[in-house]
Amino acid sequence: MVITGLLTGCATREKYVNKLNTLVGKQESQLVSMWGMPTSMYEADGLRYLTYTRSETVYIAGTPAKTTTTYYLGKPIPFQTVGTSDYSYTKDCTTTFTVINKVISSFRIQGNDCLSD
Repeated sequence: MVITGLLTGCATREKYVNKLNTLVGKQESQLVSMWGMPTSMYEADGLRYLTYTRSETVYIAGTPAKTTTTYYLGKPIPFQTVGTSDYSYTKDCTTTFTVINKVISSFRIQGNDCLSD
């Protein structure tokens, strides 16, 4: 039972899609009230596309090489571990809502961080 509790706390893409599904059929003004002004907006053929984009670069510091010494039959045996380099990666999510007659009709998501709890 503890495992179930832990799993329900994980952010997933499926949970993000489920939250977005609750917005389909709502007024455009409700979306803007909840999410704020979109990053961009485009209109064509009577349709409006509201796009929300978020991006974050995550930096992970490397670890230095390390030498430890163990003893075998009274003799020191040095052992060196290899360190790791610094690295970074970008987490991003772009969500585009299609609006018809001021009502959200659908959405599209793209990115590696379109997750929700």
